Amino acid sequence: MVYEFVHNFAHVLEIDPSIIPSLGVLCAGLVGDAKHLEEVVQLTLALFRLSLEYPGLPLGKRGRTRLGQTISEVGVNKENYSELMRLFLSTRDSQGQKVS
Repeated sequence: MVYEFVHNFAHVLEIDPSIIPSLGVLCAGLVGDAKHLEEVVQLTLALFRLSLEYPGLPLGKRGRTRLGQTISEVGVNKENYSELMRLFLSTRDSQGQKVS
């Protein structure tokens, strides 16, 4: 489904076509093939950056870093990607029970 979504809406979302992996590369990267993992990470980074533009992003304490910045204010890169993703997912979990 992700593959179809990205291919159908990449032009609307302004995703660079050069970072969209083929279906085989995407599947290989998702199962942990180190040779193709980088391409999957590039695609997920692009999709994550787009999700941060979502206007419904909560502004509460759980959506902020320890320095008080909102998730969307922090530049996303490979070094902070996993931590920002954790913060983002915790803002989607209103009761604190769904995402550990």
